Amino acid sequence: MAIYIGMTQDLVCAREYLLTIHAGMAPDIEMGPFKKKEEAIGYIHFMKNRFPNAIEIQLPLFPVRQEDSHKWFVFSLEHQGIVH
Repeated sequence: MAIYIGMTQDLVCAREYLLTIHAGMAPDIEMGPFKKKEEAIGYIHFMKNRFPNAIEIQLPLFPVRQEDSHKWFVFSLEHQGIVH
């Protein structure tokens, strides 16, 4: 079992992307919104320190509304297989 972590500005698009592109994977835990991208990155580092074998998923930048452009979310999930 592998733990995957990632960040996004749009959780709905991230869920749809993971379900479609990565064989039905969906976030188990979602944190945020963080007010700054740096805060979300800090939380990613925290998760990597806590789970040294965690694999970071790079998601595309999804379009966001101007009023949501400062919000960032971090998600994690567990999965049996390997994500490419």
